[in-house]
Amino acid sequence: MKSIAIVDHHPIPNQNILKNIDTHRRELADLKTSLNISLGAELSAYDVGKYADSLEVNRQIPYRLYSCNHYHQSFWKHPAKRTPRGYASHMLAILRELIPTGRADCIAHPFIGFYIPHLLPYSSEVTKSITDDELAEIMELGKRFKVAWEINANTIFYDFTFARRYWKIGTEIGVEFRFGTDAHQLRNLMNDAPYLLFNREIPS
Repeated sequence: MKSIAIVDHHPIPNQNILKNIDTHRRELADLKTSLNISLGAELSAYDVGKYADSLEVNRQIPYRLYSCNHYHQSFWKHPAKRTPRGYASHMLAILRELIPTGRADCIAHPFIGFYIPHLLPYSSEVTKSITDDELAEIMELGKRFKVAWEINANTIFYDFTFARRYWKIGTEIGVEFRFGTDAHQLRNLMNDAPYLLFNREIPS
């Protein structure tokens, strides 16, 4: 591993994300390591063109990981049609608006329906409703604006069929993937994610 990013969720009540980053920077100042360490935040694109961080704050965050699907959060906007396709279309619209703005360095756990409480038993229907062409179009947009895509350990095992499709289309396009991001625990810094996506049998 050559590089790692440390990000805190934003927003959290009474949290000053820039102060958090400065605190981490001071804590890491004397660390002897060959790792390239980036500091930042997991930010919220909670509706089309709506962001929990101001542009002024955004420009001061070194590494910006954006979520577009934290629908379990009370402030998150839901689509008019609360169906798998409704949520898929909403996430795609959020990303089409977000990516060209220059606000994001990487997209966190895109498209998965794990965070949609009432669809949880059927959440894989959200990703199934996204066509290969739509997935390719949005990932091409990310490549054009130098926005990377997360490969998350929990995402792979939660929705394996989609994870493999996402990986296949992304590698064909030549997008940048970030492995182990949003890990929450050291054991989820999965360096073997590409092996799993290429070689593991899809779980039943």
